[in-house]
Amino acid sequence: MSNKLKLIIAIVLVVIMIPTMGTVYVKDNLHNTSYCAGCHSEYYTTWAAPESEYSLAHQHAEMGVSCQSCHQRTVGESVMEVVNYATGNYYYPFPETQLSMDNCFACHGSYAEIIPLTDPLVTDAERNPHNGHFGELECSTCHNMHRDSVDYCSGCHNPVTDDSGWVAVTGQ
Repeated sequence: MSNKLKLIIAIVLVVIMIPTMGTVYVKDNLHNTSYCAGCHSEYYTTWAAPESEYSLAHQHAEMGVSCQSCHQRTVGESVMEVVNYATGNYYYPFPETQLSMDNCFACHGSYAEIIPLTDPLVTDAERNPHNGHFGELECSTCHNMHRDSVDYCSGCHNPVTDDSGWVAVTGQ
């Protein structure tokens, strides 16, 4: 075999191996939460840091729920995120992801299952925030993973909770 042919084979192998190794690396890290921190450090911090005790993201971390449990990505989507990062083809700050209610219901149950858990007899709250006159609001109307959650009802009523990590709409 000639040296020229060996060189061509070596180049072809390198061209094939580099993207393959990169894809394998991404695939292996799809469920590794610290992998997310490389680009999404501000979100990762609210998940990982103990000083974020009121963050819903941190509460999920304490229960062993990884980023990828809610932010599911295929290998292809993850590879494209790496390519977009490498080429600078992204917006910063990253746009907030709006997850569907079905995503929340997969772990927390439906509204019908949540309502009895947040009944005033159970929580000592003035009213049940999940059993209001607006019906089934999107979970993200009130619940935010990486920033303070919003007491939507406080726009018209006294705040449901005075717990840290919640922001009243009107400050009543």
